[in-house]
Amino acid sequence: TLYHEGGHVLHGLLGANTKYKSMAGTAGTPDFTELQSQVQENWIGQPATAKLLMKHYQTGEAPSDELMERWVASRNFLASSDLLMATQNAWMDMMIHQKTPEELTSLEELFEESKQVNPYAAHVRAYPLNWFSHPFSSPLSQYAAGYYGYTWSQALDSDAFKPFENDPYNPEMAAKLKKLYQQGSSLPYDEIYREYRGKDMELGAMFERVGIPDKDIDLEEIGMASDAEFEDKKLAPGLG
Repeated sequence: TLYHEGGHVLHGLLGANTKYKSMAGTAGTPDFTELQSQVQENWIGQPATAKLLMKHYQTGEAPSDELMERWVASRNFLASSDLLMATQNAWMDMMIHQKTPEELTSLEELFEESKQVNPYAAHVRAYPLNWFSHPFSSPLSQYAAGYYGYTWSQALDSDAFKPFENDPYNPEMAAKLKKLYQQGSSLPYDEIYREYRGKDMELGAMFERVGIPDKDIDLEEIGMASDAEFEDKKLAPGLG
């Protein structure tokens, strides 16, 4: 949480000098501005960073390299469950905003509908609505009907961090990342990202992070649904 929210702070401070206030820092939409926060979370997962922060509570010693290797290896265990949870939450958020008040008569039915989206996620369910506040946020926050932004930003930050994986304090890439923050929301988001990374985002980086092998992924099929499926299942555009 500290690194995540710190990313928002960096975006707000470094991106404050745009021509228009409405395009400064975190003024953009969540499916882009969560990139700047979520990419920071990657550093806490790097052994080089973790060893600076972690100390044995009795001896004060930093964790051994062997322990760090085991810790890194363990991160793939059930890692895709977080991705499934975020997807379920985004789906429920979109369903809420596709229904009229008259249609929202039963929370049980709403949860059942969200379960059908991913039959493979038998033990992963959307957040209960009594503490899932994002769907009911102020329209100014853009999180209402926008929870999918966390998942999209996860795809972005997975790809954005790739150059740092073997060199977490690479000065050349750090300078490029700083410029990404400095641009705030002043340009189309794909242009800002492409200038930083030198290419478009690739979804494979996100699946690699959660331990899903390339052979199990058909990237051409992801996110695609026919017009008939949209009509039949009342799918939200982009979430097919």
